[in-house]
Amino acid sequence: MDYDLLSRYLLVINFCSSAASYVAYCQDNFRLDIAKCRNYLPPDVDPEEHFHYMWVHAVQGFFLLRQRVRGRLNEEWYIIGEIVPHEFSSYFFEEAWENFEELLKRFHTTFPYGGVSILDLAPLERLGADLGL
Repeated sequence: MDYDLLSRYLLVINFCSSAASYVAYCQDNFRLDIAKCRNYLPPDVDPEEHFHYMWVHAVQGFFLLRQRVRGRLNEEWYIIGEIVPHEFSSYFFEEAWENFEELLKRFHTTFPYGGVSILDLAPLERLGADLGL
């Protein structure tokens, strides 16, 4: 499973769903027409401050989204990366999900700040420690 990682940083303005669709509307008039998604919470996170991830297969491609959680406050979702497979496979989403921690490690190694400002690194540093980076 070979793929390229692209850094993205787009605010998700709204998620809309209906019987026929699930769409994430983002800044810069970008949207994700979501076909499949899975949520991931890293093991052993600090309940007071951590990140929650969403792995998305959309018509537009494969994307990594992240939401910061502080105590009981869930902050906005952001698209933080795009994953581009070298070869199309109908199994790519599931294969990547089976190796999601590895994908996340590679993303945070390639883009250490993950699209966030230097002032927001504490949870990322803890995540790096949790993932063994």
